Amino acid sequence: MAESRVRLGDALTHMADGLVMFDPDGRLVLCNAQYRAMFPKTADMRVPGADYRDILRASAQRGEAITPPDEVEGWIAGIMASQKLVSQRQVRLADGRWLDVRTRPTGDGGSLSVFSDITEAKQVETELLALNEKLNLLAHRDGLTELWTRRAFDEALAREFSRARRNAAPLSLVIIDVDWFKRFNDHYGHPAGDECLRAVSRCIQATARRPADAAARYGGEEFALVLPETDARGAFVIAETLRSKVRDLAMAHAGSEKSIVTVSIGVSTLDADGATMEIADLLRRADEALYGAKAAGRDRVHGWRPHLSDQRSTGSRRKI
Repeated sequence: MAESRVRLGDALTHMADGLVMFDPDGRLVLCNAQYRAMFPKTADMRVPGADYRDILRASAQRGEAITPPDEVEGWIAGIMASQKLVSQRQVRLADGRWLDVRTRPTGDGGSLSVFSDITEAKQVETELLALNEKLNLLAHRDGLTELWTRRAFDEALAREFSRARRNAAPLSLVIIDVDWFKRFNDHYGHPAGDECLRAVSRCIQATARRPADAAARYGGEEFALVLPETDARGAFVIAETLRSKVRDLAMAHAGSEKSIVTVSIGVSTLDADGATMEIADLLRRADEALYGAKAAGRDRVHGWRPHLSDQRSTGSRRKI
């Protein structure tokens, strides 16, 4: 018997984890040094004969456990109830450490718990989550302009289109094209072209400021805006504001008849009359409206009108 106790003592001493046993009344029967070391502010109370309720109460009072003052007794009752069940939980202490607690009842009605310090694993987990979030953000953000990518735009448009249809709310789509951008690139070089796109994107971000507005680089020198709960009139005002902001940049453009960088903008809207409209129709109408703006001389905003479909079929706006 004495030899068995020595072996048990050696096992408890050399365990990497903390171990504690409580009797059916919640009084501490035995624990190892690692267990007490995990709770430096209440180590003096974690001794045989101590009531677990008193230990937990002291842990809260001494700032060791993270528990609101008015919830201490409920917190204690929950832990005491868990001692009667096979359970596993993770506990964050006030000093930032994390402990994994595995508990199982013993044959006499008491409990045995093993405490493992998982702080390092939690830190790695947090770093991985942050990295995944960053990668997800990068996957949805255009590297040059920091606007949404085309893929993110497609997802946002589908989501907002479904919501607008479900709530019978208006939804507007705005497509923006930088006028004579190829000429700009050819004349000033690609670095200047990149800065031009960044400048236009900043104007877009400054214009579409509502949380639900989604601004994206649609492709090349094209941008797109999804404007939830915005009718045609409201979308036209936003588009005109954007056009003016870009013009106010007064960015020189030797290849344009305007002598400065300008944008042409097309607007389409899903409203109460668009019960049969699909996303493809909304996109096509915005594209046709943009064609109309460019055909009319650029540096202007056009909303979609039925006759634009006929005009669009006779040519391509990309050739204008």
